[in-house]
Amino acid sequence: MIAGTTGISISSLMKEQPELIKLLRPLDPIKTTLTFSGLLTKPELQSNCIRIEALVHLSLTCCKGMKSPTKYIIQKAFTLLNMGICGCMEDPAEDVFVALVSTLTNNYRIFQGVWESGAFCLQRVINIVEKMPNYGVYTEIKRSTKALLLLSEAVAEFMSIERNSIGNGTPSESIPDKTLKSLRELRRSVSFNIKELSARGISTVDLDPFVFSSKQKQLLQNESIGHTCLERIPLIQNGKHVHVTLVTAISATIRRYVIEKIMSFGTAMVFESELAREYLTHISQQGRTWDFHHALSGIHLVESGWHSSCLIQIDQGRYLHLELIIDGLSDFLNAGFLGVNDKTDKLTEEIESKTTKAYAAAKQGSDYRGGLTLLVGCGYCQRRPENA
Repeated sequence: MIAGTTGISISSLMKEQPELIKLLRPLDPIKTTLTFSGLLTKPELQSNCIRIEALVHLSLTCCKGMKSPTKYIIQKAFTLLNMGICGCMEDPAEDVFVALVSTLTNNYRIFQGVWESGAFCLQRVINIVEKMPNYGVYTEIKRSTKALLLLSEAVAEFMSIERNSIGNGTPSESIPDKTLKSLRELRRSVSFNIKELSARGISTVDLDPFVFSSKQKQLLQNESIGHTCLERIPLIQNGKHVHVTLVTAISATIRRYVIEKIMSFGTAMVFESELAREYLTHISQQGRTWDFHHALSGIHLVESGWHSSCLIQIDQGRYLHLELIIDGLSDFLNAGFLGVNDKTDKLTEEIESKTTKAYAAAKQGSDYRGGLTLLVGCGYCQRRPENA
């Protein structure tokens, strides 16, 4: 399902943290932003992702000077956000720090951030992109998607972080001294020159859809984390260097890019049906004891989205009613991954109707003893609900 979480607005953070804004104002926006961006690559700060992403946004929004950030300032800014809404929303990490996605030819490491099953949901979208034709705008989508995946892999390789690695499971109140040993090294972890990119097969032309500009900077203050233009276009190109501001947003960036491109073609319905088929195929292949492949019905378009269901006997007299629910894209451009399904009443009616029918069908068995309905939300991935 598309997320139901409420993002933290940049403007509310600025009002809440006047001391922090005063601290940031004299600093160089690029150096400060990239210093905090580098912290997102540190496993020991995995559970502080919400706070660090907020600091990246605030740095790009509020820094107006030319001074380089010091270790004291970086630590102070990190500590100040512990005493506000960001600190309250941090909770223990629930997933691996870096996961893996695959294409037909390569594997790529992805920094998960606080996106719920970010790599899993990205894999579903990648599988759809892989099936696209090799011409015109579809080639552009394929090339740009691959370029950003290669860039994520480059960051993971530079930091020597293995796939499925686990970071610190609990939030830290301060940044460890060893992490702040070299601020230049932090910035270097998310910065690549054009020669380095070329050696990795990355063209800056293919990265163009993800490059942040001064025009977007003016929009940040009125946006909420989870649906900001910086998460949509997280790269900064400065001379012969390309910088990754939010390596933890790359999964969401690619999914949002593909969806928005498809919607601009007027083919959102095609994408929805392909995503539904992708989930149907994936879940059908998971059966070990039970035959989901033959039991699951085809996908059906209803008012609240796409559905597929099955009723199977999992033990003597015991039944499983499996219901897959795939959201549509009707409000995606307005709210992105922070949006909600606005047809929950219809969704409830449809689920209740199918559950009643499944129950009636199961009871017809002479050995009926009981059953279970399992609802599986198959969406585009949400930000993990925070502790508020």
